[in-house]
Amino acid sequence: MQNSRAWNFIRLESLDPLKDAGIELSRILGISLGDAQKLIATYLESPGNLFEVEQRSSIHDLVRTRAIQNLVCHVTQTHRIPYMTERFDWYLNCLDELGINGGASLDYGGGGGKDSILLRKLGFNVEYRDLLSEPFSHFVNSRFAVRGLDIPIKDVRDKHLLRYRLINCQDVIEHCYDVEFVLADIASILEDNGILLMAPTFTFEFNNDHLEKNTAYLSYFPNLCESAGLKLIAKMNWNTEIYQRLPRLGQALSICDERTAIAKRLYGKSQQVSLTTATNAINRAFSMKVLEPTDLNSITDNLAIYRLCSQRLSLTEYKN
Repeated sequence: MQNSRAWNFIRLESLDPLKDAGIELSRILGISLGDAQKLIATYLESPGNLFEVEQRSSIHDLVRTRAIQNLVCHVTQTHRIPYMTERFDWYLNCLDELGINGGASLDYGGGGGKDSILLRKLGFNVEYRDLLSEPFSHFVNSRFAVRGLDIPIKDVRDKHLLRYRLINCQDVIEHCYDVEFVLADIASILEDNGILLMAPTFTFEFNNDHLEKNTAYLSYFPNLCESAGLKLIAKMNWNTEIYQRLPRLGQALSICDERTAIAKRLYGKSQQVSLTTATNAINRAFSMKVLEPTDLNSITDNLAIYRLCSQRLSLTEYKN
């Protein structure tokens, strides 16, 4: 990590990600460095069992325990998954080439706040948004505070009042049940010619983390983005991408009205693609008289998307 430009923005003190995680955890929790390192070592040995949570005496203790576990997960992220920091070296080079070095930005689904820290230090007026819950939100704010950063924290479901020059959305959309709505939400709050940094990690991992049905988007997600007014302009690999918001044409719409219009368009496209794909897989199974696992996945995933889109399009707001 010594040569990583991104890590030098994110780290608190040490170039060693594991040492830096210990320093940060000790400061946020107000414990000794030794105790912080023990917590980290326990987590790395068994991530799901940082504490014996069943021995906690109250719901409050259980919630705090899980929040601390999430905090340890995020402060050790660069040590455990270096790629999630290293990919930002590529993003930063691309932003340099595009001449994007400041302005209003949004960390959409900001998680542990790592990317918000990077963007703020890079010179962006960044806003962090996620599904907020206490006390983890307090810990995220503490990550900003120990670095002397004042970064607004808001719930991603709250009303958007402005559009942004840059939106960062890393490893978020694969967790969302309503992919079309989230994509419409992002497109409606991005300025004309604004930049979207996105890592849509649609993977075949049945681990109760990434939603299984969302793997069906792998084949046409860039086309779905294009229908939302987002043009793919750079791609590092299969899930590290940069999109640019195409200029809006015609009558200007409010953020809310534009989101509704884009969502309606995306639901229609996904409804059509998912039904066609599922039908093809069913026909293939009948013709071969065998249902292969890949076809079974295609049928179930695409029918789930078809059902969602059909239900959404039946709502009053999308009928007009």
